[in-house]
Amino acid sequence: MKTLSDTVRGAIPEKALASEYLQSIAEKFTTNDKIEASMLLDKLTSMKFSMNQNMREHLMEMMNIQGQLANLDMRVDEGFFIQLAFKSPPDQHFESLKTTYNTQKDK
Repeated sequence: MKTLSDTVRGAIPEKALASEYLQSIAEKFTTNDKIEASMLLDKLTSMKFSMNQNMREHLMEMMNIQGQLANLDMRVDEGFFIQLAFKSPPDQHFESLKTTYNTQKDK
């Protein structure tokens, strides 16, 4: 059976009714959207592609984080996202792709 540790139990005020006590627990552990968005943004901007992984999977992971940020009302601009995606792989392996993209005229 799972129980609350003494530290957690001490941080939650005593209540007369079980429903009030459960509400207090829920309030204590509610996620903070600002903190979550900050953590996701840090993860997105610091992601680096490793040659040990698949580029498609790496981009899908980046897009997943972009979607999570959008759900938190923090939209990542498409142009900014593309620049992050181009910044994540090592230059020596994807330089021609980056050059081709950067020399294209906007449509």
